Amino acid sequence: IAWWSLQLASTPLAEPIPIDPLVVALTILTAAFTTVAFGLAPAIRLSAGQPSLSLGAAAGRSDALPQQSRMRRALMIGQVALSLGLLATAWQLVATVRLQAVSAGTPGDHLLIARFDLQPLNLAPAETEIFYRDLLAGAPRLPNVEAAGLARHSAVWTTFGQTATSSSIEVWLPEDAPDAGRRPTGGYVGGDVFNAAGLRLVSGRWFTDADRQGRPQVAVVNETAARILAGPAVGNTIRIAPQGQKMDAAFEVRIVGVIGTAIEPRLEQKVGAPPAKVYLPSPIEPEPALALYLRTGGMATAVAQPVRELVSRIAPRVPILEIG
Repeated sequence: IAWWSLQLASTPLAEPIPIDPLVVALTILTAAFTTVAFGLAPAIRLSAGQPSLSLGAAAGRSDALPQQSRMRRALMIGQVALSLGLLATAWQLVATVRLQAVSAGTPGDHLLIARFDLQPLNLAPAETEIFYRDLLAGAPRLPNVEAAGLARHSAVWTTFGQTATSSSIEVWLPEDAPDAGRRPTGGYVGGDVFNAAGLRLVSGRWFTDADRQGRPQVAVVNETAARILAGPAVGNTIRIAPQGQKMDAAFEVRIVGVIGTAIEPRLEQKVGAPPAKVYLPSPIEPEPALALYLRTGGMATAVAQPVRELVSRIAPRVPILEIG
């Protein structure tokens, strides 16, 4: 029953929910203990009586004392109350997981993510740029691929348990002091990553090819970041610097679009509040660790092997750290 229920509950998550063997073992032991413990007491009480009394005229009368009857009723009421509380808590948990785990964009079975990290290979920045450029040019030509883009891993969605540690930028709002920089998640996004992830444009516009030339002049933010700004986000100006830099190294970018906050269709450790995200059309420093996002017309798993073959043709030395 537990296995069947988890298969049903995992359907909206687009990810399987495994059964923990330790939980199963503890559940069986607890059930056995409670069965023996609560069944043993009445058995001992009945075995201490005289069977002849139960067969005589007194058999129609209850042999329970008033105190025992009140205790039984109290136990029954407590059991029902605890069961209802447990059911309500379980339902709230399931409702919360479903709300947080359903992506606002591309379903999980139509989305393939391949993660790379070129830093251990000690490649020159130019070689890294060429690899990702060729990867972004070849991925949309793969069979059954509808959209492709690049971004820092887990930087597109709000994910379970994600914090701001995946940030690559420092941000200052117009009213911030020089030593009060913020560190949102996000950073560089390339290609058609927003379309690949199925993210919704709330206001403004997407990046254009002209935006991707040279140092970033514009930015796209999510709704969480837009709410921090005073007044409308589109048209507002913020200052950007690489992570760890001071405000004197920052430069201004103008917000041209706001996207909806979306949840990655994967089950991680815990549900976190949606953080602010700022996206740039071009990197402000070399990005050796990026992820390829592909939206497919059919099952995403069918595109995994063509992606491996594409990477092997471009750079046989580059490993795919994770794909799925």
